[in-house]
Amino acid sequence: MPFGTVTLNDGNEFPTIAFGTGSTMKFKDVSDYVGQAIENGFSHIDTAQFYQTETYVGLAIKESGLPRSSLYITTKYSGPGKSQQAIHQSLNKIGISYVDLYLVHFPALFSESVWQELEKMKKDGLTRSIGVSNFTLEDLQKLLKTAVTKPAVNQIRFHPYNYTSHKALLEYCSKQNIIVEAYGSL
Repeated sequence: MPFGTVTLNDGNEFPTIAFGTGSTMKFKDVSDYVGQAIENGFSHIDTAQFYQTETYVGLAIKESGLPRSSLYITTKYSGPGKSQQAIHQSLNKIGISYVDLYLVHFPALFSESVWQELEKMKKDGLTRSIGVSNFTLEDLQKLLKTAVTKPAVNQIRFHPYNYTSHKALLEYCSKQNIIVEAYGSL
């Protein structure tokens, strides 16, 4: 793998660079793009229910011929419906038995019971790590009041122009040993 990794708070390794299938790729057949990314050394592929790209990510993975262990797959619970049902649908669409990272896509989907379901998914081996996306400082503080397992990652829109507005969140995540993953960074 040409890109480095960091160790998450649960001990799992996390590739620092990912190929995402959101933004301009949502709702499209991304199989060729994902295939090219894999051919060019990307091992971390990011998708989500909301993007409607999971099936195409699965096709590209299958076509790559690479063993599952050589890829790192992130997907997200985007609602509606139960997160337990959603992860099984995602796994079926991608054609894998587990994801490496499963995120709650939006704070509006968060509840204590949803987080408990993610903790159970981790315990049951459906995902190796759990985290959140688009969570503010206040959202994380609310989650950590009841969480047994801390989120390993908070994926946020982060770039040089919004650094100042995220400074307190970045400091809090650092203190809590939660990795901040950027999207929309270029």
